[in-house]
Amino acid sequence: MKYKIFTIILALIAPLQMKATENDDYTEELEIIPDSVWATDTICQGTPLYKFVNSPAFYNANLSVLIKNIGTGEELAEYRSKYNLIPASVTKVVSTASALEILSDTFRFRTKLEYDGEIKNGVLRGNLYITGGGDPTLASNQSQKKCTLFATFLNAVKKKGIKKIEGNIVGDASLYAEEGSPGIWLVEDIGSAYSPTPSALSFYDNLLTFTMQTDNSAAKVSHVSPNCKLFQPQLDIEVAKGNVYSKWAKSDYSWTPTVKGRLAPNSKHGIRMEIPEPALFVADSMLSTLQKAGITVTGNITTQRVLRSTEPRKTLATYKSETLGEICKPTNYKSINLYAENIFSQVGLKRERPSTKAASATTIALFWKKKGLSSSSIFQMDGSGLSMKNAINSAFLVEVLSYMHNKSKYGKVFYESLPVAGVSGTVKYLMGGTPLAGKVHAKSGSMERVQNYCGYIQEGNRWYAFSIMVNNFSGPRSTVKMEISRLLNGVMAEENARYDATPLQEGKIETPEVKKEEEANEAAKTEGQPSETGKSTTEPVENPKTKKP
Repeated sequence: MKYKIFTIILALIAPLQMKATENDDYTEELEIIPDSVWATDTICQGTPLYKFVNSPAFYNANLSVLIKNIGTGEELAEYRSKYNLIPASVTKVVSTASALEILSDTFRFRTKLEYDGEIKNGVLRGNLYITGGGDPTLASNQSQKKCTLFATFLNAVKKKGIKKIEGNIVGDASLYAEEGSPGIWLVEDIGSAYSPTPSALSFYDNLLTFTMQTDNSAAKVSHVSPNCKLFQPQLDIEVAKGNVYSKWAKSDYSWTPTVKGRLAPNSKHGIRMEIPEPALFVADSMLSTLQKAGITVTGNITTQRVLRSTEPRKTLATYKSETLGEICKPTNYKSINLYAENIFSQVGLKRERPSTKAASATTIALFWKKKGLSSSSIFQMDGSGLSMKNAINSAFLVEVLSYMHNKSKYGKVFYESLPVAGVSGTVKYLMGGTPLAGKVHAKSGSMERVQNYCGYIQEGNRWYAFSIMVNNFSGPRSTVKMEISRLLNGVMAEENARYDATPLQEGKIETPEVKKEEEANEAAKTEGQPSETGKSTTEPVENPKTKKP
């Protein structure tokens, strides 16, 4: 009877196992394989890792640590490296590395000016479309490229001889599915200045700033940037002495948010919030550009979300972004969430149109699975890391970093997108004044009770990848950062003590064994005898493993 029950259970489980088939369309199913080997909690006492794990700062915290020589494969420090934790913004490392591999560093986002209907005697009897291609840098304050979108499109309209448009100006953001702000983002994050809703037709970072000015009794909006006549906030402001505060509320696509709060008399107060519908703002800006040039438009501004036209279109002009390689740098250096989300969404187009977050996550997981990484090591819900439901482990992150350095033709572009600890970007104040300052390229990731770092350490010709993840800590964040700095500096101090400081020949890994072998060969040359090892000094020598329990 027991055997029959066991057989039935196996029969029920078998259909749940998903087998993958290799192809280039990223359409295979994920094969979830549980990791069979987990990190031991046994650590040699007195080591930097032991001190780190047992720090009072991490009482009840969850940790995942891996520091690895990516030239030899040696693990210098490892603790629960396959333990999945909330990655926060180190998610951007996966998003950008994956996009470079899947799309290439020369990929450019394309925004198109299209029309339907016909052009006759200078009159377009049809609609004019600004069709978004996912470019997050249009008029972006973070972009080095001056936005000439409307000048380019206006020239195309004039070149075609169009003097009148008997139709609508349509902003088309349909390349990405209408998912809005991810439901898995925290409520307080949605619509804020650092988490604007991604769009296939983004504009001005999908953010606007407005200033409220008070007299002795009332408040009014005195300035809006960028200039947008669509935006009409409703103020419910108490003018009184006391604590100054403000808060706002809006519904999706609403251009009339309600702003409440208390402001002091005769004062100014600025608020940044997301643009309710960037595609409509682009359509309105295009309309203004045309009208200023003397081109008549009889229709209205609208979006493809509202006007789902299926008429065939013709292209008038295409506006290209900077290369993906150039866009990845501010994405990681400044941790720009909108850039990361659009890059993430663009990857999903390899699987389906319009792109969805599920398609993007699956495409990325399958890509790394083909490279030998476990698909059970990553659960990615967005591209930026804002979601509390993202889960990645240190082993996966270090493998991605190792692959990008050792095998990817985009390794240099990716490496240079990471800020330098103690010098620049979001890690400018990490490890400042320590021996590792200026030697570490890393991405940080932080949110409430989360502090993570992953990246590279370079010591001469030796390269290391690391990931240190701390979740649910209860002490000061500054203490957590200090402990992470101590761990990295401590581990690398021990590692450097094992190596001679003599500059290395290019392509050679210097270990104590290499040094001993070279001395033996030199002695053999002097005495005219073969070396002790009998090996050529040009043969690669494996780095000795650190003694582990």
